[in-house]
Amino acid sequence: MAFRNAIVVFGAVVLFLATTEAGKPLFSYVGMNGPEKWASLSPNFSLCSNGKAQAPINIVTSDAVVNEKLIPLNAGYQDEVDGILTNYGFQIAIQFDKIKGIGDISIGMRNFTLKSMHWHAPAEHTIDGIRYPLEGHLVHYDKDGKMSIVAFFYEYGHPDSFIKQLEKPLVELKKQMKDMNGEAHFNLTALQTRALDKKVVKYFRYDGSSTTPPCTEPVIWNLVPKLRKVSEEQVALMRDVVDMNCKENARPLQPLNGRKVEIFHAPKHHAV
Repeated sequence: MAFRNAIVVFGAVVLFLATTEAGKPLFSYVGMNGPEKWASLSPNFSLCSNGKAQAPINIVTSDAVVNEKLIPLNAGYQDEVDGILTNYGFQIAIQFDKIKGIGDISIGMRNFTLKSMHWHAPAEHTIDGIRYPLEGHLVHYDKDGKMSIVAFFYEYGHPDSFIKQLEKPLVELKKQMKDMNGEAHFNLTALQTRALDKKVVKYFRYDGSSTTPPCTEPVIWNLVPKLRKVSEEQVALMRDVVDMNCKENARPLQPLNGRKVEIFHAPKHHAV
């Protein structure tokens, strides 16, 4: 039971390690606490420089290896959920039920439960050298505490329907941050998640790490290249809320170090 409880709070521990006692980010994306200094900020952050399987990376599509054992990413997320929208200073995130999550996805013959999601602006991963304005991360854990992230990318266009639900709460978070130091929270109710629950018929997979300190390894990455739309105003709002040194919260690209990037692409007649 003690081990199970440790798994439940693992994500919270990672975020705790990345903040100071005042709740301010311990690291940043520019200046003295920028990415090249992360490993020196805490003994817990050593993997940020010593890790051999770090993220993000550039996906070279022509180098990706077809893996016939991979299957579509079929998610079974709940339709209306509650959560906590949190400004951690270095990113905007939604925390779902810490024990039950909001549904599962099958990855590598194991079930992973969605526990949280967050965004990076601009995108952290690049595809054939192209960096998109926004990247979303759906963070899942299996029963043993292993992490798998489904990442998706946005290009500028019409407003994203899921993020639209967060616009007023984000404005409220910004007001809270003016009145206090550290994190700000907003309770979300009946959040519509249909936009997240899509059958994925093409994705890239590789073994990496978390992209923020403590740069935990391993993480199973699943990158969905099919682009979503987001408005420039929505991206600007997400950037406006976070700490001034985290406005562009994309970690620099990391070396592949001989890792293999795999690709799954369903036959055309199965695509949706």
